[in-house]
Amino acid sequence: NNHGPPSLSDLTAFFDYHDNDRSGSLDREEVVRALVKTISNGHQREQSLRETVYNVWAAFDFDQSGTINRMEFVAPGGLGKNLQMAFSHEQQQQARRQSEYSNNAQGHGGAYSQDQSSYAPYNPHQPHQQQAHQ
Repeated sequence: NNHGPPSLSDLTAFFDYHDNDRSGSLDREEVVRALVKTISNGHQREQSLRETVYNVWAAFDFDQSGTINRMEFVAPGGLGKNLQMAFSHEQQQQARRQSEYSNNAQGHGGAYSQDQSSYAPYNPHQPHQQQAHQ
């Protein structure tokens, strides 16, 4: 699969792709790994995603089995729908940042920082701030 993991827009495909052991249900760690692959570039947010998943788990594990089956995942008000809402905003921001980056990075000599998610154009006319020694 050259296209990477399916997005949250197709909940069934997302569920099936991330049901690594083909058990027909997702456990907490499968959901955490799925979110890390889908919405966060790298592992910088893995711990906060894990905390979030563990905190909300009981609300979406309708039969309290400890896992979330496909029906629980795709149900209205289920985990999948809530993930879609929670992360669609984030994915839009990420896509916007990536398109700004590719537009701005072409030939402008700007400095783009992934950490701050901000683009700082290089301005040769702006003097560098220097401490005056007295």
